[in-house]
Amino acid sequence: MDAKEEERATVLDVIKMMWSALERSEVLPVKPETSPAVPWRNSRGVPAKLEEIKTPARQYPATTTFIHLLNALIKSPETLPGNLGSGHRICGMAPYVQFVLDDVLLKAELHEYVDP
Repeated sequence: MDAKEEERATVLDVIKMMWSALERSEVLPVKPETSPAVPWRNSRGVPAKLEEIKTPARQYPATTTFIHLLNALIKSPETLPGNLGSGHRICGMAPYVQFVLDDVLLKAELHEYVDP
């Protein structure tokens, strides 16, 4: 394996570790709460911060940064772990795509911005 292949393998390992860390830490809630009384998607992580803190401040740096992170992690099919979410939900990118579509893009016109 030459230096370029080693570097690529290292980058792919780091990306896999980042996906694992995102799933474990639930920056974006990916596992339902045990209590059905609380809507799980909006009770924790980035979605909760978007509604509780960033919306009144009219600035969204956490959301923007999180989307930049997702963009960096989704570079090619090989950077998407096939088993993402296994063991606690249906495998795949659905929670991340759903957040970007439902909580960011579809609500963009509903939010006020300091710097539109």
